[in-house]
Amino acid sequence: MVKKDEDMFALKKTGGNTWSVRLSIPRDRWADAGQAYGTKSGIKQEVIRSLGTREKQEALRRRDKALAAMREDLDAKLVTAGFLPIHGHWQPDWINEDRLLTEALEARREIAATSDRTDGDDRQMGPTDPRRRLIEGMDTFWKIEPNSLRRLERTLQAM
Repeated sequence: MVKKDEDMFALKKTGGNTWSVRLSIPRDRWADAGQAYGTKSGIKQEVIRSLGTREKQEALRRRDKALAAMREDLDAKLVTAGFLPIHGHWQPDWINEDRLLTEALEARREIAATSDRTDGDDRQMGPTDPRRRLIEGMDTFWKIEPNSLRRLERTLQAM
């Protein structure tokens, strides 16, 4: 039998008697989380999210899934801000240099195998083809992604 205190772990009632779930951030990571979330005080001690129910049993059913999503979101924000995640020292596989090279070669093969035959006009771009659209899509991705990679690389080098 589960004790009542354990049953209520991470749950709290908030305004209007709605149940919320609370994720505590370890004290040694408050500043990192504060920076990742952009808080005015520079620290973040916890994350609280509504479970959207006033019923205790429904809140209990929703809690674990909500906490998992909150942990994932917290870790993603930390990694994006250039910090290590709290929940395990997971590193995305795209940081691995061998994996990056493999993916680049695969992209090159995919581009080479894609047709460059014009398939119609686009109002903004004029005549277009599948190969050009593929290359432009990859370019857009790599214009956005390098900033995240650079921040993460600095963090890993500092370790």
